[in-house]
Amino acid sequence: MAIRYYIALCLLTLSLPCPAQKALSLQEAQTDWEFLLSALKENHKGLYLHVPQAVTDQKIDSIRTTLEEGMKVESFFKKVNALLALTNEGHTYARLSGKARRSLGREATFLPLGIQFLGKTAVVHQYYGDPNPRIKRGLKLLSINGKPMEEIIAELLPYIPTDGFSQTGAYDDLSSAFPYYYRLGFGPYTSFTIDFQELEASNIFSLDLEGIKAKQGNEKRRQLTQEVFLSPLVEAKQINDSVAYLAVNSFAIRPKELRAWLQARFHEIAQDSIQHLILDIQDNGGGEEGNENLLMAYLNPSPFQKYAFVSMAKKPFQERAKFKEMRLDKWALEGSEARRGDFTLQSDYFSETGHSLPDSSLVFSGKLYVLTGAETFSGGAEFASMIKMTGRGILVGEETGGAYEGNVSGYSKRVTLPHSRINVSLPIVHFRMNVEPEVSSRGVLPDYVVPQSWGDYLAGRNSKLQFVLDQLIK
Repeated sequence: MAIRYYIALCLLTLSLPCPAQKALSLQEAQTDWEFLLSALKENHKGLYLHVPQAVTDQKIDSIRTTLEEGMKVESFFKKVNALLALTNEGHTYARLSGKARRSLGREATFLPLGIQFLGKTAVVHQYYGDPNPRIKRGLKLLSINGKPMEEIIAELLPYIPTDGFSQTGAYDDLSSAFPYYYRLGFGPYTSFTIDFQELEASNIFSLDLEGIKAKQGNEKRRQLTQEVFLSPLVEAKQINDSVAYLAVNSFAIRPKELRAWLQARFHEIAQDSIQHLILDIQDNGGGEEGNENLLMAYLNPSPFQKYAFVSMAKKPFQERAKFKEMRLDKWALEGSEARRGDFTLQSDYFSETGHSLPDSSLVFSGKLYVLTGAETFSGGAEFASMIKMTGRGILVGEETGGAYEGNVSGYSKRVTLPHSRINVSLPIVHFRMNVEPEVSSRGVLPDYVVPQSWGDYLAGRNSKLQFVLDQLIK
C-alpha cells in the first residue's frame, strides 16, 4: 500500500482495554535511541542524502538531549518520529506496539474530523462524531483550541518524513492522518473548540466537539451530505474528437491487469486519432515497481537511462544476497555499497513484472499533459520525473510529494526497539534518477502550478483537468 496511508491504519485499529502505558527509564530510552540510530546508519541510504552529515548529526544530538527519566512510550514515540523525519524520506515510518496502540485507542482523545488540505488550506473531509447539522464537508478550519492552523502545522511538520524538501508531501501525510498527528503533537484532549469558515462566507463560527476513540473513528467513517471526491484506480474517457483523458491513480495494480488495460486504451487512442492526451497521476502514490516503466513505454519510443544508479548499503545487501530477486537484478557489492545491474527504460528489463514493450503502433506521439499533485509519490513521482527529464509532456498541477531525484524505498529493514517495542520500517534501496535538477531535494515541479481549488473540491471538479482544457487546449 502507499506508505502515506499506513500511519493512519497503525493507530485506527483495535481499542480493547489494556494496561496503562509503560514508562521508560532514562537508560531504556537511551538504549532504544542508540539501537534505532545504529540501524538507520547501517541500513538507510537517505540519512545524509539531502542534508550535510554535520548538520543532521547536530539535530540528532539535540533531540537526544530531550530524553528523560520516566518518559511514557507515547512521548518517546514522538522523539522517534522526529528522528525518522531527519532522513527526509517518505517511505520511512514507525508504529507503536499493538499493546500501546490499544492503550491509546481506548482514550476518547482523537479529533473527530478527517481533514483534506487544498494547498495549505485545511477543510473538513469527513466527520466521525455524533450528528451535527452545522458540520459539513468543505468547511475551512481556522483554529483548534485557540491555536491557528498555521501554527499547528508548523509544530507538526518536524514529525513527518517527506521526500527531500517537497513543499506538498507533508500536507498529504497530514491529510491522510490528521487526528493521529494532532494527538501525537499536542497530547490528549477530550474536547476541541474549532473555528470554521464556509466557502465565500466572511462569518466565522465556533463549535465544541467531543473527542472520539480510535475505534469509533473507524466505525463512523462515513460520507457527509455531499459525495466524497474519490478517484478510481484507473479511468478513461474521450472528451471530444481530439482529446482523451486517462487516469492512472495507482501503480499498485497487478502487472497483467495494467498491461491489458493500457493496451486496450492506447489501441482506442490510436484508432480514434487522438491528438491531445491528458494523463492524470495526481493521486498516484506508487505501487509495483516496473508499472511506471510500462506506462512510459506507451508514450516515449526512444531509449533513455531512467536511473543514474540503484544502490544499497553493505549490511542489508549481505543479509539479502542469497535471495533469488537479488540475482535476477544483478546486485553486486562494490566497495562499501552494493549496486544493481544497469539497464535503460526500453530494455527487456522490467523488474519482476514480466512487462514487455508495446507494439510501436500503440505508442502515443501527440501532445501530452500530465496532472500531478501532493499524492504523486514513489513510483508515481518516478513517472513524473521521467516525463520531466525527457521533456515528453507538459506538467500541470502541484509539486509532487515524491522527489524528482528519486527515493529510498524498495526492500525494507524492519526493527523493533527493545524496550519501547516501537516497530520501525527502514527502506534500504536508493533509486537515484538520472537527473541534475536546478533546485535539488524537491519534488517534480510542474510547468503550470494549479492546485485543487476550494470551490472545485466542493463541486467534485478536477481543477487541473479544467485548466488544461480551458488554457492549454484551444
